[in-house]
Amino acid sequence: MLTGDFNSDGKTDFVTYSTELDTRMCLYIQKDSGSFDIQIKYLPGYVQALKVVDNNHDGKDDIVVDIASNWASNNRRILVYPQSNNGITSQSLTQELTVRQVRE
Repeated sequence: MLTGDFNSDGKTDFVTYSTELDTRMCLYIQKDSGSFDIQIKYLPGYVQALKVVDNNHDGKDDIVVDIASNWASNNRRILVYPQSNNGITSQSLTQELTVRQVRE
């Protein structure tokens, strides 16, 4: 679980991921009442890493996910979920990254 402010309202939100039945990322957006709205995003692979960063240097928290096509795969994709004026709402950039193992 990672925390951030994913809709720029000054409240702490958090993000988790699950790979039990399917691979999904869950955003928990804190409301004024203190309860949370949950947004579920299904991911096209297995999560290798999840980070909260200001990827585009706009002063807002973004989410970056490193995924692989399967647990043993070196073929990786980076999914960037930037925050817009409405918060984090959709996947706007997918970059391809191939990781190669070095063998001695």
